[in-house]
Amino acid sequence: MNMMALRCRGDIVVIDAGVLFPGHELLGVDVIVPELEWLVDHRDELRGLVCTHGHEDHIGAVPYVLSELNPPVYATGFTEALIRRKLEEHRLPEKPDLRRMRPGQPFELGCFKVHPIHVTHSTVDCAALAIETPLGTVIHTADFKIDQSPVDGKLFDLH
Repeated sequence: MNMMALRCRGDIVVIDAGVLFPGHELLGVDVIVPELEWLVDHRDELRGLVCTHGHEDHIGAVPYVLSELNPPVYATGFTEALIRRKLEEHRLPEKPDLRRMRPGQPFELGCFKVHPIHVTHSTVDCAALAIETPLGTVIHTADFKIDQSPVDGKLFDLH
């Protein structure tokens, strides 16, 4: 399960919202979702949810986040398509605010400036994040592998 919040000067950005698949010791439990109580308590500060790639441990809890909160969700094209499909399955009453992020095109969320960086992984259209804050830059790599022959032909952005 992956989910991280950055908070600075009254602004919160959440990175990924994944589920955890329990082992045999939790018989009958299909998935474990992140605890959202703190985010619900600070909903007025939430500026967005940024998803790095489309694996369940990174986007599986997006419907649960959107059922409690309704932040804009930023994702690359393929990840956005997977999120849309997942939201259709959950039949949420409100239309989500999904926004396309593109590597090399930074965007601002409150006091944060998010720079998506293309990385390769076992799925396509993945992003690491360089997040500028007033206190310094946070590098969030998420999951990646350096692949010299990715199926989509897009190499890892090492620069």
